Amino acid sequence: MSRVAVRPSTGAHQRLARSLTALADDLAAAVEAVADVRYALEHGHHHADVADLLADATTAVARLDATVLDGPRLAVVS
Repeated sequence: MSRVAVRPSTGAHQRLARSLTALADDLAAAVEAVADVRYALEHGHHHADVADLLADATTAVARLDATVLDGPRLAVVS
């Protein structure tokens, strides 16, 4: 049985690197936003401040979700 290897296009590595960088950035932003909400809740910050932070966290998580859905499709080939 013969095997055929298909090499990705020259730009595939750069596109993947950009996609993974965007994913890492969005994940870090979402984690930081959620941590800010937690900190505010633990330290008794004003409800309006917590609501603003929660809105920011919701936006960050939605951005992460969009990045994951729009990101590269990776296939594992054995």
